[in-house]
Order: sequence, then C-alpha cells, then structure tokens
Amino acid sequence: MGRVNGRGQVSTGCLRWVSVISLALSLVADARAGGFYYPDFTSTAGLQLNEDAAASGGVLTVAPADYYKRGSAFRTTKEFVGEFTTRFDFKIVGGPGGADGLTFTIQPSGPGAIGGTGGGLGYAGISDSVAVEFDIYYNPSLFDPSANHIGVNVGGSVISVATANIPAGFQLQDGKTWTAEIQYIGGLLTTALYRTGSLIVSLSHPIDIPAVLGTDTAYVGFTASTGGAFADHQILRWSYQPTPEPGSFALACAGAAALALRRRWTTARATASPGRRAA
Repeated sequence: MGRVNGRGQVSTGCLRWVSVISLALSLVADARAGGFYYPDFTSTAGLQLNEDAAASGGVLTVAPADYYKRGSAFRTTKEFVGEFTTRFDFKIVGGPGGADGLTFTIQPSGPGAIGGTGGGLGYAGISDSVAVEFDIYYNPSLFDPSANHIGVNVGGSVISVATANIPAGFQLQDGKTWTAEIQYIGGLLTTALYRTGSLIVSLSHPIDIPAVLGTDTAYVGFTASTGGAFADHQILRWSYQPTPEPGSFALACAGAAALALRRRWTTARATASPGRRAA
C-alpha cells in the first residue's frame, strides 16, 4: 500500500505507478477503439460499395437478382479483428434454385476488394482473408454439403474449412429475415444463426485470424454473387464491436485499483496533519 508522507504528499514511486497504469490503459483503449452500428442503410457513410452493390430504401443489396452479378461492401477504415463480435440481419430473396450466396469477409487488402461471380460468392480470390459464407447453391466441385449451409472460408478459397447445414424446415433463401452473430474470442470463430430470436444453427472453428491476415486490423464487410441462377442478397442492419482481450480486462481492473488508491491518497493528503502518517 502506498503512503502519504508527513507533509501530506504522495510518494513519487506511487505516482509513477499510477502514471504507468494510466498510460497502459490508454494504449489498450486506443488499440481496441472502433466499432460501428448501421440501424439501416439509409446512409452508407463509412462504406465503399463495389460493382453491383447498391443501397436503396434503407437496404444494402450486395448482389442483385440478375444473372452473373457480384458485389462487395467494405468499411473504408480498418477495424481491430483480434477479437470481435458482429451482428447483422439479412435476407436472401430467391426461392428454390436461386444462387449463389453471400459472405461476411475480413481482409487487409482494401475497401475495394471483390472476388469471383457464381460459386465464388464475390469472395473467391481475395487473398489473406477469412470469411463466413451463407451458401444457397450446391456446388459439388467445391465440396458443398448442400444448397443450404454456412461455412468458414480462408485465403480466398470457397472450399470451406468447416461447414454446417441449415436444419430441415428452414431455407436461407426463403426471403425471411435471418440474424447472424459472429464472434471471434480466444482463437475461436463462432457463427450463430437466429430466426425470430431462436437459435437455428451454429458453427465454431478454431483459427488464428491475425496470423492468416498478417495483421490484427483489417477491412470488414460483405461480398455476394450470382451466376446462372440468382437471388437478391440484402443486408438490413449491421453492428461491429471489437472485444477486449482477457488480459485487457485484468489491466482494466488494475487501473481501477490505481484510481481507487489515488482517491484514497488524495483524501489522506487533505486530512493528514503534519508529522502524522496516513495509511
């Protein structure tokens, strides 16, 4: 415990300790700063829309219902991707036989990144990237498990490293609203899909995203495409929030303790009489 000397002054060592903690907290806060929320897409400020992506009526259409279209939409500034939570509502309006699907993509190349059409999902070819796909077309050559699944893609490849089928009775392209929650915490990437608040399917995959990207900051956004069949790929709202690493919470607790000590020392300084020590 630091002490106040007989003249009511805090020891130099204690003040230095508090300064170091405050500086460390500031650096952590700067590293984790960011995050955003689009309640709709009436405004697309902070987004770059590429090729066939467009916003109208508060809806972001990443790829429209027409043949061989592709689009992408990325934030124009990088976000911290070492740990994060993102949530978005989306619709794929196509009906049976529609194509092809959309992705949530993390990549460091730039806000103009875009991949191939058809089964490429607007993602194929974006190197040094990680994506979660929402796939509505069965491509056996890509080892798709079905025409109704989610998956994790790496390095611009649309051959997923992990997949999960949507349960019977639900279709990604039924034109109804889905809510996706994607969390990356402790090296585990978890995607959960909800319909009207009920969990329908989830998929977890261990991956070192900063190692794949070569950085812990990157552009986040969406890609989508159509081919010989098509569907409307719509994003309705979207939030993204970096998550402090576990060590940051410990540092925050230490900082809170430092502030408490400083308040105690200040009170002791005001009340201590000369020649008397205050614990």
